[in-house]
Amino acid sequence: MKSQLWILLIPAVLLVGCVKSSTKPPTGSLVTEFRLTDAAGNTTETFSLGEDIFFEFTITNETGEEQEWVSEHNLPATYFTIHAGDLMLGASYDRFPLGSTSLQGVLPPDDEMITIAGWLDHSRHAPLAVGTYKAFAILNYEFDDLKPFKQWELDFEIVPPREHTTEIFALYRMPTYSFSFSPIALYYLSIIEFDGKYVLSGTVAQDGSMLTMACPPPTWTDPCFHQLQFDDVYLSSAEVEQLEAILDSFPEEEHLIDPVCDPNLISRYHLNGRIEEINPCASGSEQYWQAVEDIENFLAGFVPEF
Repeated sequence: MKSQLWILLIPAVLLVGCVKSSTKPPTGSLVTEFRLTDAAGNTTETFSLGEDIFFEFTITNETGEEQEWVSEHNLPATYFTIHAGDLMLGASYDRFPLGSTSLQGVLPPDDEMITIAGWLDHSRHAPLAVGTYKAFAILNYEFDDLKPFKQWELDFEIVPPREHTTEIFALYRMPTYSFSFSPIALYYLSIIEFDGKYVLSGTVAQDGSMLTMACPPPTWTDPCFHQLQFDDVYLSSAEVEQLEAILDSFPEEEHLIDPVCDPNLISRYHLNGRIEEINPCASGSEQYWQAVEDIENFLAGFVPEF
């Protein structure tokens, strides 16, 4: 018999000392395993651009007797996060629940407790850009032999959808905690180059509260919006030259954040592998903000109306 916990995805956790992806001690212990899978359930650490990423963390009771567990909060057994360097890109839920509703239970002998989540389960998440990442599984429940906030890690990578292709640019929007919905034409975008051609693909965000479709599952901070995929666009040679000129003009700078300012939306650019966060509350030179404006104006011309 297997007990399963299904959860959604979003950010923020205190990371403490790591262990590798699985812990398989001799029989007589709680055995843990953390793995990443594709949509078919196959274990993998390489995903194609646009492919969903599934997290799975399993606790197997091989002690031969019942194991009691407790949690201070009404949360899933495991919390998942993804990091690119020092940046946390998203996680399995926002924050601790309001109030303090605790949980407790028993894991029978030879039984498993499984927590599963998909990166694209959450309305805010978009496909990850091409590159290397770390995934973390952080335990919420306390057993006699397992303490909460212990974490496991796995390295994985996102690769172009076909051989001899390169992702030139990617854009991700990141709504903040103060985010209230206003029309956003563009939410996610990727430009890849193959066979000398540049192909643009992405999504737009639409206010779900004004549509007939249901809103995504609510959390405390999520606005009601939907990502809608638009058809791929092939850039002309003139558009390719314009894009490359804008990216070449984008300066590398150190930025200071205004602690009083409360940003509504942060954008993240992936510029040929370099990540640049565009925070409206950050300092920046005139050249920097001009490059941001040029990129946004250039991309806006490719977004269709729905």
